[in-house]
Amino acid sequence: MDKKHEDYLGELRKQINGLDYQLINIISQRTNIVQEVGDYKKTHNLEVYQPGREKELYAARRGLAEDASLNPDMIEGLFKLIVEESKRLQREKK
Repeated sequence: MDKKHEDYLGELRKQINGLDYQLINIISQRTNIVQEVGDYKKTHNLEVYQPGREKELYAARRGLAEDASLNPDMIEGLFKLIVEESKRLQREKK
């Protein structure tokens, strides 16, 4: 690959790296809030797993994905990972 292509792709990759950094920071912020949710649920003897909430969340995120021209299955899969980790963190509070 010649220098021109390397430079161009390098710049695009820097942008991707910056976005990845932002994603990780946002997930960290979300995790902090999830831990607060877990504390609240523990204090009030509420169940961690709330299937209605999950169903609503997945449907809403699929809609956002479609609006953004993203694959809704991929976004739902991503959020399933996030939600499973959220439930794990909340169960640790018990």
